[in-house]
Amino acid sequence: MLGAVQVAPNIGFSYMMAKANQQLVRAFPDKITEPVLLPHAQDEPAVERVITLLEGAIQQRPNNLLAYRTLIQALAAQTDWQAALDASNQAVQRLNLAQPEVMGEIAIPYFYQIGKKRNCDEVTKVEIDSLTWFIRGEEPLRTFADTLLFQGQPLAAHGAYCVADQLFTSATSWNWEFRETILAVMGRMPGIQQRLQLLKAKDPLFTIFEIGALPVTIPAARLRWMTVIPYYNVNFGTPLALPDAKEGIFWWNGQATAVIKVEYLGKYTISASLRNSVPAPIKMTLGLDGGRVHPFELASADNSWRIVHMDVMLERGYHTIDVWFLNNGVIDSDDRDGAIQWLKIRPAVE
Repeated sequence: MLGAVQVAPNIGFSYMMAKANQQLVRAFPDKITEPVLLPHAQDEPAVERVITLLEGAIQQRPNNLLAYRTLIQALAAQTDWQAALDASNQAVQRLNLAQPEVMGEIAIPYFYQIGKKRNCDEVTKVEIDSLTWFIRGEEPLRTFADTLLFQGQPLAAHGAYCVADQLFTSATSWNWEFRETILAVMGRMPGIQQRLQLLKAKDPLFTIFEIGALPVTIPAARLRWMTVIPYYNVNFGTPLALPDAKEGIFWWNGQATAVIKVEYLGKYTISASLRNSVPAPIKMTLGLDGGRVHPFELASADNSWRIVHMDVMLERGYHTIDVWFLNNGVIDSDDRDGAIQWLKIRPAVE
């Protein structure tokens, strides 16, 4: 077992944020006298320490962009989205947000608040108008939503998709319905069962796996893409593999998902059989309800199959189990791909 993990809010601190540590120390020597750690969201005391340091830095220099960017990330790590939204509002009022990367980070709390709505038609004009400083057209906005989803922030992604659907023409295809339904599952929204049944009626191969007291296996062929790759006709809901395939191949960076219905509240072990493909390392992540939970690397480079485990607490009802492949590429003429045989879920053994 690679290690049991508990589900924690995922914010995915970026590499840029990590590099900001020393810059913050140099910028605010009288306010920050120790290295600013940007910890995993599970380390709540460390996250709180970061927030305190950054709030002090902003009080000293209210127009400091770096401090705002890091503060919003840290508040989101605590899932204190109202405070993150307040910080974003301050940043919008005080700063010149000209860089697209910076604008995206500042905008995430706005989209998160919108993403909590059950349906996109509930988005108000006031909410959309509050984002006019960020929106630069349909394609950039939908690409931003795709990025948020891939990074493990499904509610913020849902908000961005909703704004795009309200502002621009929305093609209500089956793929669109799949995306909206799965995001509703990830967000634990009301009316999930009816939406899933409508989805299944249109695609009988779409499977909802019932999880009770016995182990359940989810074959790779039952996983569905949650990544859009138009050139290769991959869209939301495209099967990861053919129905009779014994493995699913991640030919590109992306996310695949399966829907489960849990009968009993409790602790469960989720396992995945994954290939040590060549060239190594293969970087992947297991997750739950659209959030990245358990990152790992497959380093043997011998095409053997390895079983990776994670332990999670699950409430009764519908969830998604998610798998990401993160480092597609061609290395010395070898194409690196990810491969999965199955997922398994069973009550954890104490």
